[in-house]
Amino acid sequence: MNRQIRPGVDRAIAPAAGVTRQGQPLSYNRAPAPDLAPWIGRFYVTVVDAPADHALQCGLLADTACIRVQLRGAWTAQTRDGLCALGRAALVFGPNTRRMAVGVTGSFTSVGAVLRPGAGHALARLPEAELADRFTTVDALGLDPEQWLGLFDPGTRRSSGARRWSRRCAR
Repeated sequence: MNRQIRPGVDRAIAPAAGVTRQGQPLSYNRAPAPDLAPWIGRFYVTVVDAPADHALQCGLLADTACIRVQLRGAWTAQTRDGLCALGRAALVFGPNTRRMAVGVTGSFTSVGAVLRPGAGHALARLPEAELADRFTTVDALGLDPEQWLGLFDPGTRRSSGARRWSRRCAR
């Protein structure tokens, strides 16, 4: 029996950063400035254009916490508390003990800062063990979600989906 070991290629999406030789989408990914390096491991930006009804299913598996600012897309995530649905939001994801199924419908933009091990606890007493396989708004780090969303759209005052998100997730 022959099995294809290469991942599938989805030609309906158009990643802004291009694709690998195998056709997989790339994100912009950079190391932090030296003064942030003790706390931040990497920064990333993922911008993908897709048809409005296009659904992408994938997963996250990270061993450290991450600040993720979701700017576009209708997102879902299967957390240990159940399925969460959200749109535009500033979030902090805990580390994963297993793959977290995530999906997005339509075009999406995600900006993130991957925290180094222990950085969340050292900076804001972030309870990473309690956040394992979960996420919450950046309030948990003492940050204002509205301000973080505004960083990416300074001319517009928008209402964050983050506060509404907390009522839509199973607890």
